[in-house]
Amino acid sequence: MRKHLPVILSLCFLICIFFSKDLVSRHTVFAPLDMIYLYAPWNADKKIIPENFQQADALYQFIPWRMYAYEQLKQGNFPLWNPYEYGGIPFFANDQSGVLSPYNLAGLAFPFTRGFLISALLKLLVAAAGMYVFLNPFSLNPASCLIGSIAYTFSALMVTWLYHPLSAVTSFFPWLLWAFERLYRSTISGTAVHRITVLSGASALTAL
Repeated sequence: MRKHLPVILSLCFLICIFFSKDLVSRHTVFAPLDMIYLYAPWNADKKIIPENFQQADALYQFIPWRMYAYEQLKQGNFPLWNPYEYGGIPFFANDQSGVLSPYNLAGLAFPFTRGFLISALLKLLVAAAGMYVFLNPFSLNPASCLIGSIAYTFSALMVTWLYHPLSAVTSFFPWLLWAFERLYRSTISGTAVHRITVLSGASALTAL
């Protein structure tokens, strides 16, 4: 384990650098809130243009869901039902709400506005460690494992969808691959990791 410590610390350092602006600032929210300027009355200000139009779902779907789950769990209520859509719809049964996602649960320990940053940071840490662990048994040197881990951690698949439940699932992909590789080589099963991905949301992707 000691021989891998420098690599693990390097990955943690790179991820912290990636989030450095948001980590040191107390006046910003790690969320694509600039998308609100697509809609009235905010779109009257033509000077502000959203940076990434693909993040609209995060603004009007995933952020409200996370806020509702956050408030309900903080109040000691389990959010089985969402009374604010279509006169009421199932909430927990909607797997994309990610009520039991370990990332969303970790966010409960922080103010709601900081929870997105903590969740995103943890996703990249889990993905980075998982890819490094997965590549390690293939007789690769630490530098090769490190490069592979960095490539996956900061890939478009991970970074573009950090606000979505999709990334909660893809962060565990390397661990699933590692578990299946261990299963092939020995008797260790990937069942535990698979159960975590099911709780994270995006069940269609988990099924793959």
